[in-house]
Amino acid sequence: GLPYMPFLVIGCERSSQRSQSFCGLFNVPTKFYPWFLVALFALMGAPVLDNVCGVVVGYAFMRGLLARWIASEARFQGWEVSPRLDWLTSSPGFVGWTGALCMPPDAALPAPAAAPSQSGNTMSGGVIR
Repeated sequence: GLPYMPFLVIGCERSSQRSQSFCGLFNVPTKFYPWFLVALFALMGAPVLDNVCGVVVGYAFMRGLLARWIASEARFQGWEVSPRLDWLTSSPGFVGWTGALCMPPDAALPAPAAAPSQSGNTMSGGVIR
């Protein structure tokens, strides 16, 4: 439960919707949706403590209680240029620091991208004709 529940809580807390649809069967109020899933997963035999811990971590993040343990942008950039991590940062497929990981809970979410042009397909920022 711990890997996905915090993200579910963050998504529900940031959502402007009043309810979430459960598989299209019925709606659950957004503020109770993580707890609904904890109960549902418990009925299906999932470990309750893991899921409850995940929900608590999500709420703690949203309330800013984890801010002191989130590394700063300067620290991430320092790790990228560190000689001790050169084996990792020089490996193929390494994605550099973008600043997106530690977006504060009250930060505005990015606006959706503009619709692709009608002149061709959009792929990786370019237009294929």
